[in-house]
Amino acid sequence: MKIMFNKVPDKYLFVVLFIIALCISSSFMIYSVHKGIEISSDNRYYFNLGKEFFEHGITNAYSKSMPDAGLIYVGPLEPLIIGLLIKLFGASWLPIRIFNLLVFSFIPLFIFKISIILKQRLPGLLSALAIIVYIPLLRSTLQAGKDLYMVLFLVIFVFLLLKLFENPNNILSYINLGVCLALAIHLDERFVILIPLLFIIYIYILTKKIPKILPKTIYSIFIIFLISAPWMIRNYIVYDKIVLLTIRLSPFIDPILGQPEFKNLGNYSSLFVVNEAQIDSIKAGTKVVYYGNYLQRPTEILPIHSSAIEAIKNNNIPHKFSKTERLFNSFREFYLPLTLKGHWSGIGYTYMPKYTIKGIIREILQYYIFLPFFFIGLVILYKRSRLQTILLLSVIIFYSGLCIIAVDFTLSRYRLPLDPIINLIAMIGLVWILNYMFYRRKLLGKKTYIEELAI
Repeated sequence: MKIMFNKVPDKYLFVVLFIIALCISSSFMIYSVHKGIEISSDNRYYFNLGKEFFEHGITNAYSKSMPDAGLIYVGPLEPLIIGLLIKLFGASWLPIRIFNLLVFSFIPLFIFKISIILKQRLPGLLSALAIIVYIPLLRSTLQAGKDLYMVLFLVIFVFLLLKLFENPNNILSYINLGVCLALAIHLDERFVILIPLLFIIYIYILTKKIPKILPKTIYSIFIIFLISAPWMIRNYIVYDKIVLLTIRLSPFIDPILGQPEFKNLGNYSSLFVVNEAQIDSIKAGTKVVYYGNYLQRPTEILPIHSSAIEAIKNNNIPHKFSKTERLFNSFREFYLPLTLKGHWSGIGYTYMPKYTIKGIIREILQYYIFLPFFFIGLVILYKRSRLQTILLLSVIIFYSGLCIIAVDFTLSRYRLPLDPIINLIAMIGLVWILNYMFYRRKLLGKKTYIEELAI
């Protein structure tokens, strides 16, 4: 078996992984469609926006048929993809889901590619297989949201970074990084945090390598600007002012440029919250209007989970979080979301219900069980290649830091793009533990079975 595995060319393993991923995701989609798929409001937003792009064009979309007076809150890449699919195949969810299956099937391939660069072939194969059956990622194939694409772009970005350090003189590495990052920031503005990280990496390369590399780094900057220019022009035509990527960046950009702020720009942190009047009503025992399992306030579109009522009745009264409380809570929601009892989250007034037994088992088996091995894997990887480990950690820290610090309402699903990288590092630790426990042959001075497979 050892000899067979080592002799299998990588390209054959890529094909096998792609076929396995496509088969499993297709089976999951068929099962889910048969069972019935619940489409969230976010995904309907993306679908309707893509339809608007196709029917009215990018400058007229969302002007009358949707709320918010023409404001588009999300990056344009995903709606443009949906609009193209609608143009080619009609306004149906099926083409979108089939396209998502193809996108999903490329993710394990890039995980395995990353592991080859790290010289961790076996952990990479195990991680790729684990991601193929990762339920949160499989669920994203059923929707029209951006989560699936965010995972793909992040693993591609990590792969390209590692390739860059393999050969800093290759001009294609700089071009590919520029294209990847430019598309990523038009998918979700949180990827903007990777631009300063990329520049820091370029500065490091310039201090270690020959000055001739400087012109090559400019290619990335030029490509990011070139790809961003059309949407910036579109935003200027629509909003009559400079809007970088999406209007959600406007509260940060407008004061710098001295531009007027959007008057009807909603505050997301005000949604999914219990207000003081509701708290007083619940404490007094008066009737609170709710819709199904959710409270529904007539002045807001989005609902609040009714479990907040029971929490307040049980004297679990919310309060506005301090900065320290909010950061601690955001960190917990991002990395350690599992809770055996409900708790207040967000800015302090959003209630997060406790996990179901099924949810607890799923979280433990697919995430928490790997966390101890993640830290072991970091140590093992750091001993073998400090630079590669620092690169991986930098991506994790920069991206998660933005989600924790800059986002009031941090959710565990924001971690999804990082989960393949976390899982890969955890698999490195797991393989090392298995090797240490069961296969070490110190007296013979030989490599173990797993060590040889990991090459």
